[in-house]
Amino acid sequence: MPAIGFTLVLALGQLDLSFATVMTLGGMLTIGLEPRHGWIGSIAAALACGLGIGAINGLLVTKAKVNSFIATLGTLTIIQGVVNIYCGGNTLNVDDYGVYQWLDQGGLIAPPVLIAFAAAALFEVVLQRTRFGLNLQLTGGNPAAAWAAGIGTGAATVAAFALSGLLAAAGGALAAAKNISATPKMGNESLMLVIAAVIVGGTSMKGGKGSIVGSVGAVLTLCAITNGLSLLGLGQETMSIVNGAVLAVLVLAEAIATNRRERMKGQRAELLG
Repeated sequence: MPAIGFTLVLALGQLDLSFATVMTLGGMLTIGLEPRHGWIGSIAAALACGLGIGAINGLLVTKAKVNSFIATLGTLTIIQGVVNIYCGGNTLNVDDYGVYQWLDQGGLIAPPVLIAFAAAALFEVVLQRTRFGLNLQLTGGNPAAAWAAGIGTGAATVAAFALSGLLAAAGGALAAAKNISATPKMGNESLMLVIAAVIVGGTSMKGGKGSIVGSVGAVLTLCAITNGLSLLGLGQETMSIVNGAVLAVLVLAEAIATNRRERMKGQRAELLG
């Protein structure tokens, strides 16, 4: 789910680096509040918190005019500190196995996967077929043209960041409920994986184009590669290097393609031989 939210933000031409810690916070709140408020109450609180953090990120970008990289990097650091204070650096556990038993059901498609696929399908339609999604991509591709067309670019930006926070918290809540526990670093491993997957899936780093289906497919592919490396006995350090290398290659390829488009702008390719 964090990949869905990150796709929306990247299609807008912005970055949200805080999704990994928002995912951790969502998981922590789900487990930490469950004994007092039950699963429904704790998950609702986690989702509301993620939505609020995302909206704050959007307001920092639109109203305070803070670069999204800087804004969300600061949010990431703050949330990580809040998480450590909340859990004391320890893993949180819960004794209620009700949701766990439902999520752990067998069958052709496990419930967590089904939920993720349903969310991906929904937001693919939103991004490609609705006015909001098309406005989002137009804002990312050409903010000046979007503003001239009467699109509320600020509102679109806040909405995209809010959805990113909501989906990140939902991913953390789902993972925590599935494992009936939450660790203070549960979202850290997803940061590089999600960023690489979204770019591999076809979302432009400059904004203006995005694909939820492509992002989800890339996540599954990179997870399969990671699992394969794990089966070969390679450690987490090696898998982190692989994810980082994939991301570095993608960024370099995007930079080369962008540079080529800039050099070709205004020229007729068929006359260049």
